[in-house]
Amino acid sequence: MIVTKKPDMSKVKWSKAQKAQRGRIGEASTVVKAALADPKVRAKYERKAKKLGKRARDLAMSDYFKGKDLLGKRGG
Repeated sequence: MIVTKKPDMSKVKWSKAQKAQRGRIGEASTVVKAALADPKVRAKYERKAKKLGKRARDLAMSDYFKGKDLLGKRGG
């Protein structure tokens, strides 16, 4: 086990690109959370995740960034 201090990021000046990416990730997280709240969508991702040895949330995030409509009829 390694113990270190948590970095102090309070004085970091984020670039426009970093701010934009953080915004996209925040939006993706909100959409994924809403999609996985639907039992049918969650079940699809849970089955897929189990086969691939991954987490359902990670697969849904990946699908979101690939442009898939998680909340629509396709559901992933």
